[in-house]
Amino acid sequence: MILSYDSAPATATPTCHSAAVWILLAIACVTASEPLDPACIDVCEELVGVCAVAAFPDKSSCEDGCRFALQEGVDGAAYALCVEQAACDPFALVECEHTYGLE
Repeated sequence: MILSYDSAPATATPTCHSAAVWILLAIACVTASEPLDPACIDVCEELVGVCAVAAFPDKSSCEDGCRFALQEGVDGAAYALCVEQAACDPFALVECEHTYGLE
C-alpha cells in the first residue's frame, strides 16, 4: 500500500498545542516584566534569604506568591512588617499569614 500526503500550505495554521504554548509564554513574559512591589522584595528577602522557609525553594517562587497576594488585596507593607518582626519564628510567620489572609 502506498500512502500519499497532500503538500502543506505555505503558511501553516497554528495548532491548539502551539497556540497554548504561545499564550503561556506571553503570560510569563508579562508577569516577569511587571515591576516587583518593594514590599514583596522585603518579604521574600526575609522569608527566603534570611529565614530559608522551605515553602519557597527560591526567590522567584516567593515573588510569584507575593504578586498574587497583592492582586488579592493583601496590604503588602503591613505584611512585610509582620514578617520582619516575626524574626524567623515559624509560629509568628504563620500568625502573619493568618492575619493577612494568606492561608
